[in-house]
Amino acid sequence: MKKQKVAVIGCGLWGRNIVRNFYNLEVLDTVCDLDTENLQKIKEQYPDVHTTSDFDEILNNDEITAVAVVTPSHTHFKLVKQVLETGRHVYVEKPISTSAKEAEELKKLA
Repeated sequence: MKKQKVAVIGCGLWGRNIVRNFYNLEVLDTVCDLDTENLQKIKEQYPDVHTTSDFDEILNNDEITAVAVVTPSHTHFKLVKQVLETGRHVYVEKPISTSAKEAEELKKLA
């Protein structure tokens, strides 16, 4: 069985909890955030985890099998849709989107 490699998008207050859990499960590969201070905190705590501010880097990494989206809710739809279009598994922190129409679209895409 292929070892899972998970990327986490967003490592703010709640995102750090998700990072910790995937790290403890030994599947955390990459953490992505636009805030360099957040990334620095992750790098200090988990020096063996790759960090990036480039979301496309995750989309283009074929070794990543799943992505957790833990960003502000208004960004969920766009990010989750892009991940789903790559055929990966997605965990998204609630709400899945800010509109029922977008949530329905993501459901169909999944």
